[in-house]
Amino acid sequence: MANDPSSASRRIAVIADDLTGATDSVVQFREAGWTAYLLLTDEEPVQEDASGVVATSRSLDTRALTSDQAAESTRLAVSEQLSAGTDRLYVKIDSTMRGSVAGQVAGALAAWSETHPDAVAVICPAYPQMGRVVAGGSMLVNGTPLDQSAASFDPVTPVSSAVLAELVPGAESVPNGGTATDLGEALRTAAQSSDRLVVDAETDDDLRRLAEAVEILGPRAICVGSAGWARYLAEVWRPAGSPDPTSAEPEAISGTVVVSASTLNEVSFDQISHLRTVLGERHEQHEFRVDQLQDPAGMRHLGRSIANRQPEVVILQPSPARVEGVDAAEAARAIARGLAAAIGGMTATGGIDALVLVGGDGAEAALRELGATAVRIDRQASEGVPLGHIVGGPAAGLPVVTKAGGFGSTTTLTDVIGAMRHPEED
Repeated sequence: MANDPSSASRRIAVIADDLTGATDSVVQFREAGWTAYLLLTDEEPVQEDASGVVATSRSLDTRALTSDQAAESTRLAVSEQLSAGTDRLYVKIDSTMRGSVAGQVAGALAAWSETHPDAVAVICPAYPQMGRVVAGGSMLVNGTPLDQSAASFDPVTPVSSAVLAELVPGAESVPNGGTATDLGEALRTAAQSSDRLVVDAETDDDLRRLAEAVEILGPRAICVGSAGWARYLAEVWRPAGSPDPTSAEPEAISGTVVVSASTLNEVSFDQISHLRTVLGERHEQHEFRVDQLQDPAGMRHLGRSIANRQPEVVILQPSPARVEGVDAAEAARAIARGLAAAIGGMTATGGIDALVLVGGDGAEAALRELGATAVRIDRQASEGVPLGHIVGGPAAGLPVVTKAGGFGSTTTLTDVIGAMRHPEED
């Protein structure tokens, strides 16, 4: 389907429930030729270039909020984006529907309908490449119903149903099939009875068809999904005739790369284990207890001492051992802040040449520790794993990768380090 040729410029916004979700979605726009930023403050360091197509993303950290809290936070953020001239909106939710999805959708609709009274949310969290699909209105993860997958055991935001219309009350389910025009007409018809539509997608072709179909609804449509759908919306939403933004050839990153994993997700533990095996003696690993991580000053001191040794790769992570008397939420905050403090100590000595931040809470804490105002997104270091450069603060220009804790295969972190060291082989 052709894009609207009436304008060669466009601004879209990604509103996400956590930081890694914000980056793994907006990098899809960068891959499609948009200028792309993760925004961390109210400052907008967006540099206009010849492309005229800009995608910005922001994390609202709404996943663990109540539905009402998430709705209000999302409403305010979407209103701000409308005031900034945004004409297409992507609400990035967890691909396994964890957290306050219904509240995020409600807040986005409340704000968007101020400008578009017939606003409708089109919801599809599918990411087939990662084993997440929607079939018959239900979510499957690697063939397992969502409410029987690991998402149902999440300690903070467990999922209780695989049926999307139960997770987003009032939603109507729409099958995905036929041509994009057929699907677009089906969406238009369904929108007459509900402003929340959940749509099936089992393949990338389904997501591509849905991206084309949703344009039939025009700017009234709020797209709600994961990074999987974002890649096709990035292609459809880009105006015809807009030139590619200027882009330098990727540079090989030498020196010390710090991998900071604030997550306790088993996927990340497996990825770190694989990375350590491949690196052998070319890395240092440091595990910290929660009581250590609760002492930011001590963690900064440890960071400085680690940096002075200048190893090739440094791995920072919490000890997997549970601490009696410390609940999961408190431990998560201590981990994020403590690892961020260690990174701050390392950076103060000039001991970091690049960062790989694994886990959304820890990534946000580290970037704030470093005084970053934004990250300009450059490319994917691996599928769904963005690499960019810090904007603002004393670490401006530092290469940084962000990755969700449960995202990727066993080799993902190893692949990321390889792509940073040898981009010509990527």
